[in-house]
Parts: sequence; structure tokens; C-alpha cells
Amino acid sequence: MNPERIATDIILKISGKSAEAGSPVYLSVPSVLSELSWSESGFESLMEKFLGHVLKICHPGRSIRVSIREKKRMSDLEKFFSLYPNYWLHLSIEGQSTKGFENGARQVLENLGYRCPEWVGLEGSEAQLGAFHSGTQVTPALILYVQNHGSRRTCDFLIPVLESPACFAHAI
Repeated sequence: MNPERIATDIILKISGKSAEAGSPVYLSVPSVLSELSWSESGFESLMEKFLGHVLKICHPGRSIRVSIREKKRMSDLEKFFSLYPNYWLHLSIEGQSTKGFENGARQVLENLGYRCPEWVGLEGSEAQLGAFHSGTQVTPALILYVQNHGSRRTCDFLIPVLESPACFAHAI
């Protein structure tokens, strides 16, 4: 499947439901991700549900930026979680809102069956990091990194790809 087409279809579907919000959504997907076999529920459900939440809480008329890319290594994160995947799939969403993205992201992930035993962050910090696990899985299936800078919000979903690119969907 073509990830850009999937993401575009999801954005058009969600934007159509939230036409009153009027926030333009910009999508960036590199060509190297042109053909991957994506799970019919995991990643697509995450994108659809979380983007729906973002469109509801973001300032009308302000742009929302969505990017999907591959990261070969994330040394500090890999060492911290003792997790060394083949590569990482990185879904990043940016927007402007008076509310943070973290509660919506947590709720979406919990509804998809993920749990997060602990959030990492300093009191008063603008950034939080959480590792979400699926079922009884010991290693994280997804890392969530949320930053709040004034009204600017960013949310990064980092998905470890442990097998070949065509089979990454088992992780989420």
C-alpha cells in the first residue's frame, strides 16, 4: 500500500467530518516509504483517531502538519529503552491549540489496547515521553513524545520496526 495515499485518504475523510474547523492539513511523506504493507487496523486507526482529536482541539484556520518518515537510528532512545529495531517509523503531528495533545494521544492508544506504565518528564517541563506496550509485551510497541511550546503542540509517535519493512505492522 502507498502510505501517502492512505494518509491522504484519512486526512480527507477526517477533514470532511470536521469541515467547520477549517484547519488546513499538510502532509509530508518521503518517496522511500512508497510501498509498505500496513496493518488494516493499527497504524491507520491511530492516525485516523488521533488526527480527528487534533482537528477538534486545534485553532480554526491554523495549519496542522503531518509527516511520516523513517529513522535509521535513535541512539539515546534505543539505549534508554534497550530496544534496537531495524529502523523507526516516525509519525509527527504539529498544530496550535490551547489544549495539549498528550491526553488525546493517551486515550487513543488506550482505546487501541496499549498501556503506558510510566511517563518520563520533569515537573513543569514542556516535554513528556511515554512507552506504550501491547498486552503483556515487555518491550515498547510505540514511543510517544509530546511537546508544548506556548500554543504550539507537537506529538511524535515512534514505532520500532523489528522485522522487514513489509512486516512492521506487528509492532503496532
